[in-house]
Amino acid sequence: MPEKHGVILDHRDDGQTKVDKDKTVADIQVAAQQKCFDKLPDPEADPVDKEILESERKFSACMRENGFPAYPDPDPATGETVPTPALAEALERKDPALLYAKEACVPKRTGRPAAGG
Repeated sequence: MPEKHGVILDHRDDGQTKVDKDKTVADIQVAAQQKCFDKLPDPEADPVDKEILESERKFSACMRENGFPAYPDPDPATGETVPTPALAEALERKDPALLYAKEACVPKRTGRPAAGG
């Protein structure tokens, strides 16, 4: 098993390389991650698929049109819907308006699950 920056690596049969956590001290792993951070790919290098983003925007609009006006638009860079405080509170208390809107909009949805659902 090779060692890089003090981290023991395990080359698996499926071609992936994983950290052998049983043989690597956590502090050494953290130091290695920090040392190699600049080698990670840019998270914005792969922009969200335009069709997924459009689907997410339509879903957000549907949620607002069907009784939950506080439903946010997706992040244009990631396509993810980040729960606002109002959405988080509605999810926590199972707001009937949110549940009604989800019931109306989820069947029409393409893409990923709604925030909180």
